Amino acid sequence: MKDIVLVPCYERNEYTRLCLEYLSRARGIEYNLVVLCVDAHDGDGGINAGQMHNLQYGNDLFEDFLVHIHAPHNTYGNSKNIVDSLKMAYDAGAQRIFLVEDDIMVAPDIFEWHEAVLEQADPFVSCATALNKSAHFQINGPQAMDERCQDTAAYKRLLGPYSSHAAAFKRENLGLLLTMIEKYPVEWAQGYEQDIYIQRLMGSLSFPNRGSAWPYVPRAYNVGWRSYHINTGMQFNGTLEEKVRALEATIKDPVRLRDMSANNAAVTPLPETWPVRTEPVHPR
Repeated sequence: MKDIVLVPCYERNEYTRLCLEYLSRARGIEYNLVVLCVDAHDGDGGINAGQMHNLQYGNDLFEDFLVHIHAPHNTYGNSKNIVDSLKMAYDAGAQRIFLVEDDIMVAPDIFEWHEAVLEQADPFVSCATALNKSAHFQINGPQAMDERCQDTAAYKRLLGPYSSHAAAFKRENLGLLLTMIEKYPVEWAQGYEQDIYIQRLMGSLSFPNRGSAWPYVPRAYNVGWRSYHINTGMQFNGTLEEKVRALEATIKDPVRLRDMSANNAAVTPLPETWPVRTEPVHPR
């Protein structure tokens, strides 16, 4: 069974298209099965025209590509989609499961980084975005990372923090997480979504927690300013292709991205040059 890359998507087709494009450029993607996980809300069990275009586009980009449409639901947010997608990947028998939300753009070495950190550091989960951009714990407290460090091989291990933006699990660890979620079910609601819930599970004394590992130089970048719970910032008009190209230009321009996203601190422009690791990964 190939490793699985899950791409849960909300109705932001321009983001999904770019996410797939950047994933297609990542080294080692040909050894993975990419699954576009389409959310379905309020009795709508199908996919819209933009999602259909992205499905066709994904088939052209990847050697192995599937679309998975979850049963319609009216639960708040994208949490059910993400958790059900993780369960689907586990049930399929994948040994490593990568999760890349659809407003995340990845660096070319994201899979190499995840695989190296999972093997050497052996965390419960590896998270490839910027730790200090997470909204769910005190970013200026003792867990904050020194952003002056530009060592592309350095990682930091922590107990507690988690982000589903661009995460990776070994099969056995994901199995433990899914068991805990089944044991302690919750109703997904605004302000208590899957990433907050999983972080609290990881921080509980009953959880067999080896913590999370984060890069000092991120391997994935959050460029999304529009979601279920964030509606600030400007949106694009035009055809899907026009919106895709406008979005691509914006995420490379720090000033324009800041203005478009209404100065959302969690949104991060793409770097001018992608990180290149020249030595084995190591803690710092």
